[in-house]
Amino acid sequence: KSPLRPSKARKASPLIRTRPDTSSRSERRRTAAVASEEAASKAEATSKETRGKGHSKQQREKRKQKNRKQRKSEKGKNQHRLAILHTTQHNTTGRRERKTQSHPNPTQQPHNKRQTSTEKMADRRTYEKELWDGMKKVYDRYEEGRKTAQDVAKFVTERARIEESYAKGLQGLCSKPLGTPEGGSLGAAWQAVKTDHETQQRLRTNLSQTITRDLVTDLLAFNKDMKKQKETLEIQVNALNKELERGSAAVKKAKDLYFKNSELAEAALLQYERAQQDPTHPPKTLTKLNTNSQKARKESETADTLYQQEVQNFQKFQLKFNESMKLLLSEFQNLEERRTERLSEVMVKLVDAQTALNTELQRSTQAAQEAVTSINGLQDVQDFIAENKTGLLPSKPTEYESYKWQHEHASVPASQKSRASVTPSSSGGAAMATKQPSSVSTSGSASISRSAGAAGATKASSGSPALSASGNTAPAAAAASPASAGKKAKALYEYTASDDTEISFDVDEVIIVHKIDDSGWWEGESRGHRGIFPGNYVELLSPKRCRVKFEFTAENDDELTINVGDIITINSDTEGWFSGTNDKGQSGMFPANYVELL
Repeated sequence: KSPLRPSKARKASPLIRTRPDTSSRSERRRTAAVASEEAASKAEATSKETRGKGHSKQQREKRKQKNRKQRKSEKGKNQHRLAILHTTQHNTTGRRERKTQSHPNPTQQPHNKRQTSTEKMADRRTYEKELWDGMKKVYDRYEEGRKTAQDVAKFVTERARIEESYAKGLQGLCSKPLGTPEGGSLGAAWQAVKTDHETQQRLRTNLSQTITRDLVTDLLAFNKDMKKQKETLEIQVNALNKELERGSAAVKKAKDLYFKNSELAEAALLQYERAQQDPTHPPKTLTKLNTNSQKARKESETADTLYQQEVQNFQKFQLKFNESMKLLLSEFQNLEERRTERLSEVMVKLVDAQTALNTELQRSTQAAQEAVTSINGLQDVQDFIAENKTGLLPSKPTEYESYKWQHEHASVPASQKSRASVTPSSSGGAAMATKQPSSVSTSGSASISRSAGAAGATKASSGSPALSASGNTAPAAAAASPASAGKKAKALYEYTASDDTEISFDVDEVIIVHKIDDSGWWEGESRGHRGIFPGNYVELLSPKRCRVKFEFTAENDDELTINVGDIITINSDTEGWFSGTNDKGQSGMFPANYVELL
């Protein structure tokens, strides 16, 4: 708050006013007597006031001299403090100034006369001159600076943590053994790359330790000290402002009392003067009014004296307030300059550490780069061959040697294959496998024969299905069950026919089963071809059945005659025609709209 301007000393204004003479002679005499009495009182009061003014003037002169001495002393202290601050700033920034001098700016013009530190400080703007009654802006500036300092501290702390974590990762990576080292240029380059990473790990560990030791710890302590100093200064500012408010309130209270008593005294005097001019008022009433006027005047004078005393006291405090506030503003400016200088030092040290790290990393990487550039893989291979050559030649190809059979049945054609050994394999082919059909017995040496006229397969007396050397068909020992005709089966594995008497199919392909033989070889139809196939390669499907609603008579050999009420097993469906088998085992085609599905 801006200090109040000192008020001038008030003169005790006379309370008697001159009126036009309109009274009688007796009234004029009475008025003259009263005027002479009041004039005497006024003269006496004036002499007292003159003596009091002279004394207060001397006191004011003494106070002025004392205040001038105090201001000179405070000014000298401030100049000494600023000189110390400038010396500190000059020492901390000396390195950067030397860099600037060693690398001068070509666009900068030389100075003919160098300014002294005192002249620089005199030209400098200060808080106490430019920010008087601007403490709110000073507080706002401090808060901004405090947040910046906290952000810098957090950034530097996180940077140290990242470098430490990265260095630990490199350390763990480089601690793993290389195994058997490779020779040649490639092995040397690989060793150089690993050495480069080990150097990076060491340098980054040093950088993390440097940041933590020289920047983080010091910056956190500085921020804490800044906060403590600001709180101390803020307490002093608040105390001064409260005292200023109390003094201002006391002056206002004394002023209001003085003005109130003066108004009452003036009103009493006017009442007395009006009574004097009225001849109807008795002298006793005039005396009472005069007494009241005199009493009100004395109360006004007492309030005036109190008001002047409060103003003087407040003026003394204002001088103290101004000097104290100037010092506090200077302290806030000093605090802000220290903060900016300290953050500047932190940033300079951080950049210098990063620059040193980059220089060392470049030197380390350059050695690895030279080793990598010198890799010659072709030469390494040639060197390996020269060092490890055996001098041997490739061996001759292995020749076929036939077995000399001693058995009488030695000349068995290659076409004879054991059907009992054909089982589904994981690849879906008809190759040799270990598992045999469960319905096939492996004992005995009887065979199953085939011919072009019969596609069925019969079981031999010994129960072992095999193929004979000739193309004739042996008689069947057991016929297939008629109930198995017309069923459908879904392929579980892929099977490829080995000759024309067999059929081929893929996984999930539907096969029409005509006969099921106990030997494990079934007869069926697939892809328009009829033949035999391994039964354990498929699984039977539940057949569809239908009931005949209308009678149908076969006209062709591939058609089936059906009667009303017959139950037919459906084998296939082709464009409105069903292929099915009746309960007599007869199969053929019939119209699909002549039946209903069950």
